[in-house]
Amino acid sequence: MMADNWGEAPPSQAVMVAALKAGLAAEGDTTHVGTKAPRDAENPSARRIRVSRIAGGSETFATDSARFLIECWDPSELAAEQLVNKVRRLLKQCRGQRFAGAFIHGAKATSLPVNFPDPGTSSARFQFTGELTIGLL
Repeated sequence: MMADNWGEAPPSQAVMVAALKAGLAAEGDTTHVGTKAPRDAENPSARRIRVSRIAGGSETFATDSARFLIECWDPSELAAEQLVNKVRRLLKQCRGQRFAGAFIHGAKATSLPVNFPDPGTSSARFQFTGELTIGLL
C-alpha cells in the first residue's frame, strides 16, 4: 500500500461560520450566521448572514481554497450594505487564526458587494463572494 501524503479538508462552511461569528461577537454584534438563513416569517426584522460553498477554489497537498457566496440581509437597505461591508472586513481579519479546528492561511473577497433583492423576503440583501485558504487536517 502506498503512503497517503494528502490531508483531508476540514468542513469549510463550519470554518467560515465560526470565523464570522467570532468576529461579530468580538464587536458585540449578535447577527445570525449560518448555512441556512431564517426567513421573514420566523423573524421579519432579523439581520442574518448565510454562507454557502460554491464552485471554484483550488487545493494543494497542504491547503483547500474554498470559495463562498456570502449573503447579508437586513430590513434596511443601508444597514444590509453596512453589514456586508463589515463581513468583508471580518473575512480579511480572520487570516492567521484558527476556527472550528482549522487554520486559516488566507482569506479574501473575490468580488465586491452587490445589491441582490431576495423575492422570498421583504428584507434587503447584499452579497459577495469570498475565499478561505484552509490548512488540511
